[in-house]
Amino acid sequence: MIPEELNKIVINLVSNACDAVLDKKKKNVNFEAKIKIATKLINKQLIELVVQDNGEGISAELANVIYNPFETTKTPGKGVGLGLHIVYDLVTKNGGQIWWERKTGMTQFIVRLPDKV
Repeated sequence: MIPEELNKIVINLVSNACDAVLDKKKKNVNFEAKIKIATKLINKQLIELVVQDNGEGISAELANVIYNPFETTKTPGKGVGLGLHIVYDLVTKNGGQIWWERKTGMTQFIVRLPDKV
């Protein structure tokens, strides 16, 4: 994987997390936005990146199409729905995996890439 591809993955995931918490903050001024980014080496073969936020979460209707191009919940002018599609393509092209989970009020995207990155 070239560094620019890894940059695109991180930037898109963090950008989505920022949008999620900002959207929730607009609805509740007392809301305390949280975004966490973590990395770790797994079994000396995989690198894991986790981007976590406490925004609104992912709706059931969006869950099945989240990585499809042009799927977005953003208002016009805020995004076209390509960020997660680009992330998914870069991760899988480089032999990795991506998935998301909702745990204790936090949505997290987990990316695992071979250590050769």
